[in-house]
Amino acid sequence: MNTIAVRGHFSTPIVVLCTVILFNCHTTGLADSDGKVRPKSDERKPAADRATKSLTPKPNKDLNPLPMGAVQRFGTEQFRVSGAFKTIEFSADDRLLMINTQGSLTLLSRDSGLPVKDPRFDFGTSLVMKVRTSPDGKLIAAVVLDDLSTGVLQPNYRIVVLVTESPRQRVFPLPQDRLTSNNMNLIFSPDKKTLVLSTPDGGVRFWNVESGEELKRANWAKLGVRAVAFSPDGQTLVVVGHKTLFWKWQTDAAPSELFREYQGMNLAAKYSPDGKWLVTGHSGPQGSAVLDAATGQVAWHFYAQREPVNNPELLAISPESRLLAAGYIHTHVVELWDMETQQRIHSFECREPRSVAFSRDGTWLVAAANGSLIHFWDLTNFEPAVAIPDGHVESVNEMRFTPDGQTLLTASRDSTLRVWDVATGKQKYRFDHEPGQGVHGLTVSHDGSLAVSLSNDDTLGVWDLSKGKRIQNLEAHGPRSNSLPVHFSPDGSRFVTWGDDMRIRWWNTANGKLLETHETKIAAFVPLDPNNRNNQERDLSGLRNRRMGQFSSDAKTLLVEMFGQVYEFDTANGQERRNFPIGGMYNRCLLSPDGRSLVSSQYFEGDAASKPRLPVPKVIYRDFATLQTLWQTRLPGLGISPLAFSPDSKSVAYYTFGNSCSIEVANVQTGEVTIRIPDVSRCDAFQFSPDGKQLASALTNSSILLWDLAKFSVANDVKGIKPKAANSVK
Repeated sequence: MNTIAVRGHFSTPIVVLCTVILFNCHTTGLADSDGKVRPKSDERKPAADRATKSLTPKPNKDLNPLPMGAVQRFGTEQFRVSGAFKTIEFSADDRLLMINTQGSLTLLSRDSGLPVKDPRFDFGTSLVMKVRTSPDGKLIAAVVLDDLSTGVLQPNYRIVVLVTESPRQRVFPLPQDRLTSNNMNLIFSPDKKTLVLSTPDGGVRFWNVESGEELKRANWAKLGVRAVAFSPDGQTLVVVGHKTLFWKWQTDAAPSELFREYQGMNLAAKYSPDGKWLVTGHSGPQGSAVLDAATGQVAWHFYAQREPVNNPELLAISPESRLLAAGYIHTHVVELWDMETQQRIHSFECREPRSVAFSRDGTWLVAAANGSLIHFWDLTNFEPAVAIPDGHVESVNEMRFTPDGQTLLTASRDSTLRVWDVATGKQKYRFDHEPGQGVHGLTVSHDGSLAVSLSNDDTLGVWDLSKGKRIQNLEAHGPRSNSLPVHFSPDGSRFVTWGDDMRIRWWNTANGKLLETHETKIAAFVPLDPNNRNNQERDLSGLRNRRMGQFSSDAKTLLVEMFGQVYEFDTANGQERRNFPIGGMYNRCLLSPDGRSLVSSQYFEGDAASKPRLPVPKVIYRDFATLQTLWQTRLPGLGISPLAFSPDSKSVAYYTFGNSCSIEVANVQTGEVTIRIPDVSRCDAFQFSPDGKQLASALTNSSILLWDLAKFSVANDVKGIKPKAANSVK
């Protein structure tokens, strides 16, 4: 099914805006016998009276310019915004999409598919935790967490209210007591005069929007508050958690509990705009429910394979209160219901939806999927409004050049391996693993003729790069989670893999036959048992995204990083040679091609037992033989940097966060920064070209840029930036 991808930030400050096409579309009507929603007869208008409804960007090459110093882009940036989606809403006039990703807030032009720059939405290194617009779309409220990279123990939250039609901004004092970011909810009252914040610790707080004065505070610690919702008249606030409370909040009366016919946790709540219905997402076996708002009685249930709607962002009701949209993360669908007939009228495919919303004219349905994928559907015919742009639609996990430098291979969480022509930027081949399974392992043979990919669908794909086809499909290591290494032997006759079964496997390249298997052991770690589902779930939940594996360039050594400890194994027999701490938590480590250096990117200071663990991002360089730390550099902002060594092992690339995001290339002996690529959107992976003169960076929006490193020498920088000295360790 065709969908549309929306991702990352523009990597240049120049944004070309298209002329906005206004939406003057008719309101959708009831479902006909064929199951499609039709406009009511009195709402039909002649075609000449209707505005064109097109979300497709105009074919203008200048809409997607290359940043200065970049020589190629693989995959368009249109309709993409960096980061994992939390919420998405239409602006008051439906011209813009307001997108809250993990830590940032972006405006996206509906017609060009490009970010719209507005300095009011630039919060620097602060993280945007929650965003909500007022019912008319003219006010925007955001809960902001200030930068923690300074090592301050007490997090500093604040609420910022923006007025979309003026440069006005209001900052609310926000008490620090027990405020958490998980399942936080923020809503405006229908009259825009009151702002409410709820937190899972049971706190519900009210502020006057104009003055910022705190009006009221309530606390239901045992309720486990998951969502709050105002009735359309603003008189009633529904608070849901283990119970559903019906509260006339402007009075001194205690809240009453709505009648429910079963026990369980309410996870979401939304009133219909006409005030007739209250829709709740419920964890009970009967699924989510539509309640009569006046009585609290359950009118009917809706669910997809009995999966609950587990987030208020996954519920949306059309402006005329006729259509209900519900997103289901595990079922990978967005379902559309007619609230008058209580019938499901359509089901849209959407991988792990995170937020759903109707346009304010009721014509479009938009859903933000996991990763950074956005789906648009026209509700007059249930067809996708925009085709998927070229390239990956989820994050790129790994990249590899062929030895001649003419081809770039990229492996992505979108379950595909793509092959690009470096000279033209065009996609040559697309290789697919099982949908819904990310590709985490990638290697290219030394002659550039073959590639091997390792995917979460428990398969190894061996690909002929000259013919563009899979020549072998092998069963691999069982269910697994994060970085899964694969590498060719120097002569290319064999390749080696490692996975969650803790086994090193050697394979024959020519026929795919399994040649050798060697078990690796790590203390206190029990490998997954493919015949024990409970064991699999327990280990995956406890260790998911906690280990990284890689092979040395000669395929003789396997390194596994787990909870700040690195384990070194001999791939010939699976025996552990040594293990050593690298400090901190949530690390990435990388062995240089010559095997002499180990560089690591660290997020948290302290080991697994340390409390509290402070976010202190660093890059640390060590001699691999002696493990002596030679230099380290502190990174601004928050995050774990990707890493890459140059082919000659003399330079290492990493990413700096903060107000001035950049890619930096440092001399591995001194730590001195020799190359700096400024103003770059956040990156997921790097890879040097075989000659070391270019660097490919996979942006969080899933496009890939190729940079000419000669243009970014710090010594020749036109701004006079002096080389940054790293902290030497004697």
